[in-house]
Amino acid sequence: IDLAEETKEQIRLLARGLRPSTLDTVGLNLTLESFCRDYARRTQIPIDYRGIESDELSDAAAMCVYRTLQEALNNIAKHADAARARVSLHRTVETVTLVVEDDGVGFTVGGHPRTEDRSPGIGLIGIAERLELFGGKLDLAKSKLGGARLSATLPLEGSS
Repeated sequence: IDLAEETKEQIRLLARGLRPSTLDTVGLNLTLESFCRDYARRTQIPIDYRGIESDELSDAAAMCVYRTLQEALNNIAKHADAARARVSLHRTVETVTLVVEDDGVGFTVGGHPRTEDRSPGIGLIGIAERLELFGGKLDLAKSKLGGARLSATLPLEGSS
């Protein structure tokens, strides 16, 4: 019965992950906050989330931000050996930026933890390609927390 319940939960998470209905009902900020809360509960990695609402993004661009967060947190759970993470959503006049950072080992290349080496994995390449479709960009760096820092920036609607 435990296996059946676990399978049911995995299917529910997959279905919700296709396009969370909360993007339409409560917006990007609360959707990201909810995802971070669920992620922290599942992984036991606490997340400090700070965000702002940004209605200026198209539905597709908001989904891009959501997918970026999913992949970034997935990378933390799989590779970072992190004890905590921080997620923030910032807005300027022309852009929205999602920042995801952790206190883990940084990026791993060839089995050696090295944040300075910016060689992206397949998931990070996918993030960068999605962002580029919307005129955005991905930056990778060492986090002030000690691990990796991912910054995904998208232009707001109407800004050039």
